[in-house]
Amino acid sequence: MFGSKIKRQGLLSDITNERGDITDSEGELVKIIYDLRGFSFFATAGKLFPLKITNQNSGILTQVGIGYLQHKIFMDYRDGVVAQLSEEMLKGYDRLHSGLAIKQFIGYQHFGRKNFYNFYLGLEFQQGFTKNRRAYNYDTQRFDEGRKFDFLYGFRAGWSIPIRERAAEDFYYR
Repeated sequence: MFGSKIKRQGLLSDITNERGDITDSEGELVKIIYDLRGFSFFATAGKLFPLKITNQNSGILTQVGIGYLQHKIFMDYRDGVVAQLSEEMLKGYDRLHSGLAIKQFIGYQHFGRKNFYNFYLGLEFQQGFTKNRRAYNYDTQRFDEGRKFDFLYGFRAGWSIPIRERAAEDFYYR
């Protein structure tokens, strides 16, 4: 996962100026960039409901899965050395969360008679039951021990390339 729209306002407000900049160890301004980083993995099972009798490999595709979700706020700066944001201190601001997750997918799958037109598209929803993996949040000056509910949704599309064994065209007689 990655993204740049972080909804956490004032995350570093105790060490930044009114424009969101930090002063490095030499007195120069350093611009901070906030990003989202994370990953998830799932074990998934699904069912295909064919729409036509003539093509049993195309139709409505449903899938469910169970897995693991982890995400955090990634803070990037490159213009200097900021003592307040050392590697160890960043852990008090990054909001590292992880935990059990489930997902659902519903869409359409098409497998053509030729091997080229094979695709799927649909909507995917993920729900994560996560908790903070850091001991203390520096900006709120509190321990964060509660459970969180993360809801992710999106459009998923893909192109499939099937690998099939071809029947032998040679005949051997004895």
